[in-house]
Order: sequence, then C-alpha cells, then structure tokens
Amino acid sequence: MISSKLMLIAVGAGVVNALPVLTVPDAQEDRLVDLDSPAPAPSPSICQSPVGMGSMPDSIWKQLPAHPSCAYAGHPFKSEGFGQCAGDPTSITLNMGVVAEKQGCYAYTTEDKEEWTMNEVSEISFDAEWEDCEGVWTAPLWLTPKTWVAPQGLSGEIDLIETCKSHAQETVGTSIICTDHPDPQCLDSQWGEAASSNGPQRFRGKIDGEGTWTMDKCSLDGTKCELVSRYPRYLTTATGPEKDMKFHFVSDLWNGGAGDSGWAACGTLNKNTKCRYTIANIKVTPKGEA
Repeated sequence: MISSKLMLIAVGAGVVNALPVLTVPDAQEDRLVDLDSPAPAPSPSICQSPVGMGSMPDSIWKQLPAHPSCAYAGHPFKSEGFGQCAGDPTSITLNMGVVAEKQGCYAYTTEDKEEWTMNEVSEISFDAEWEDCEGVWTAPLWLTPKTWVAPQGLSGEIDLIETCKSHAQETVGTSIICTDHPDPQCLDSQWGEAASSNGPQRFRGKIDGEGTWTMDKCSLDGTKCELVSRYPRYLTTATGPEKDMKFHFVSDLWNGGAGDSGWAACGTLNKNTKCRYTIANIKVTPKGEA
C-alpha cells in the first residue's frame, strides 16, 4: 500500500528569493561544517526554509550505509551537506559547497520507510533543481526494486535525474538503458545540463494501461512540458514490477573514487565539486486517484 506521506504534497515548498549562503570564518575554513546546520539549497529555491537532516520525525529518508557503486576505503558513508525543506518530509537537499572533505559516498534512501509496488502506481511526481553538478556522478532521485537483478535496464530501476561521465557532454538525463530492452518507442535521452536546471522544474512520471512508463519535464507551474523518458511495457518487461517487488527512492552523490561497474561507467572523483540539489514535493499517486 502506498503511504499517505507520499500521496500528499507537503506544504513547505514554493519558489522564494535566494537563501543566504552558509559561510565559514577564515580561521575555520579547514574545519568541518556543523552537521546540525541547515544545508543551503540552490537559488532560486523550491525550499522555503532548509533544515538539517534529522530535524523532522516524519521524514521519509534515512541514511544509506553502503552501496556497491561507491567505495572509499576505510571511510563510512557521509551525511554532511544533506538537509530537508521545513514542512516537507519528502524533500531532500545536498550542498557539497559546505562540505570540507568532499571525497566520499553520500546517499539517503526511503527503503523500509516509504515503499510501494509499481503495479499500484499511476503517477510519480516531484520538483527538482540543481547547480554546479558537472564533473561528478550524482543521481538526486532514482527508484529501485528491493531486490536488484541485472542488467540495469531490465531490473526496474529508473534513474529519474542522473549525471554520468559516459554522457557525451556534461548533461543530465533519465536512465532506463534502452539497449537492454530495445524498442523503437524507447526514449533514453539527455535532456538537461549538469551545470544548472535553470530554475525549479516539475517532473511527472506516469504508467498507462499498457504498463508503459513515461515522464515529462515541465515548468514549476506545470506548463511547457516535454517528454523526456519512455519505457514501453515497463510493468511486464522489467523484473522488479513484473515480480511485483517493493520499490523505494534513493538520492545520492557518488564521489568515493572506487566502486563496481556502475562507478567504472559513470564515476568521477571530484575533490572540488560544489554540486547542490533539491528534491521536493514527491508524490506517488495510486491507480484510481487523480
């Protein structure tokens, strides 16, 4: 059953003026930023008031302790730079500009907190913005089945927004790996720039009566939409939905310097990255509901 937290759009998001940048006194530049401090979001921001991760008891997110795609020997996964938008338990922000030691693995997940099956879903929507995410591997939001079965394009995983060094240019796209399930209608394009989202964007993914997944990228007011992703017969082609597995969200930036074949294909160690992103207003709508 889809949790009510994801079915309701949180009230804490909206376009506001630029938020102040968290600064560190010169004498403390080499020290870590206080982990309890809110992580500033991109500007202009869909986050009215950023708060530290762990500030909201009803948050859908928890830290991911490990993942094969990122490794930094002798170092645990990091939570620095992460935050949320006050009043929106579905939101997540990451600002690498406030992280002193940038090498590491950064990830949060909704596994065991907010899960659903793709067969009960009609729509998944969310708002997003990002800045300065060139030269680093990040996926601000992706969804994956509880049991992941290779290859990626047939696993059910959908990387809703992702950078990757394998892209011809510094771009972002929605990764569904069409080569794993060839179809003339499959759409796996690069539709944005890693440098900037050019302001907040609204994304709306849908699953139609034939089980085909599509996603539009729109202006925040829901206009100026363009199709950016299409996975024909997703529900019966991909293993996760075909076996009716539970799905959850992940938000990450992999910067550890090592990992599995995913790191080999997409990873770039960037010790100077200032990548920052915000995801907000995640809503998973069941079939039969508007």
